[in-house]
Amino acid sequence: MTALDRGFEVYIVVDASAATIEETHNTAVMRLLQTGAIPVNWLAVGSEILRGRAD
Repeated sequence: MTALDRGFEVYIVVDASAATIEETHNTAVMRLLQTGAIPVNWLAVGSEILRGRAD
């Protein structure tokens, strides 16, 4: 949330983060979404990292 406050574009990898129970995880994700974070999954992150490496 600090990064968002400082003007950074923040992505959260929702399927690569966890909490002690699902309700806690979902609550944290919802709070980040409300503040402007962008949800992605691990496949999207992996694709971004590997993009352009096949050349």
